[in-house]
Amino acid sequence: MIVSAAVIVPAVIVAGLGRILAAVRVHRGFCLVVRVHGSNIYPYRVYVTESRRQDERMSAPRRTPSAAAVPYSLVAGIAGLCLVVQVWLVATGGGDGTAARRLLELASYFTIQSTVLVTVTSVLLARSMSRPSPGFRAVHLDALVGITVTGLVYTVVLADDNSPTGVAAVVDKGLHYVVPALTILTWLAFGPTLVLDAAVIARALIWPLAWLAYTFAHGAITGWYPYPFLDVAHLGAGTAAVNVGWVLVTGVVVAAVLWALGRATESVRTRVRRAAAG
Repeated sequence: MIVSAAVIVPAVIVAGLGRILAAVRVHRGFCLVVRVHGSNIYPYRVYVTESRRQDERMSAPRRTPSAAAVPYSLVAGIAGLCLVVQVWLVATGGGDGTAARRLLELASYFTIQSTVLVTVTSVLLARSMSRPSPGFRAVHLDALVGITVTGLVYTVVLADDNSPTGVAAVVDKGLHYVVPALTILTWLAFGPTLVLDAAVIARALIWPLAWLAYTFAHGAITGWYPYPFLDVAHLGAGTAAVNVGWVLVTGVVVAAVLWALGRATESVRTRVRRAAAG
């Protein structure tokens, strides 16, 4: 039976009971799938082979890296390196409890979680600046506000009580000074602009509220709190709650300031692009 004039390769019919499927490779990388019912053969599906798909991928236009690719890659690299070294120091440096317990406590720090968010969002922005989804915008907002609050609270409240030495001191400065400053400066210079609509704000609140709930639940069970201003056992629930309120207010103020700065720098970037375009 001739399936079509363009088909030159005969179908191979596999004998057997019931329905049998056979595939015939034809001209220009297409396959014609036919159903076999006894002695009757008729077309069932036409699709493109993997080789054709590969040809199409190779002929597709390549995406040109944006000007922000290198700076965001630098942010991701420095933040990621600080995280890796900090994990190594905690896992191998000894101290109270097992290595697993120490790593769990390390992961409980707001600083560490903020830096993880910065690393992830920076990697994604280095790949593409076009990320309009509310989910990414919420995570990006969390990263910016979280790392800014990290730098501010450490500088104002915690720095005098922390005095690491050697490699630990370098990593400490990287996590609390270098990464926050580099993250904000890169964002101000290259964007993207913050979008603070209801969907983004609702999603962005999930992480800090979940972190607070986890921190107090974990502290109630183990007696360990990541920061002294949250230590219910020593301060009492009332004082700890007031401190949480101050941190939340700081976060709201930081978000508002970042939004205003982002709008201002976006206006500057727009004028620069128009001037460059002539």
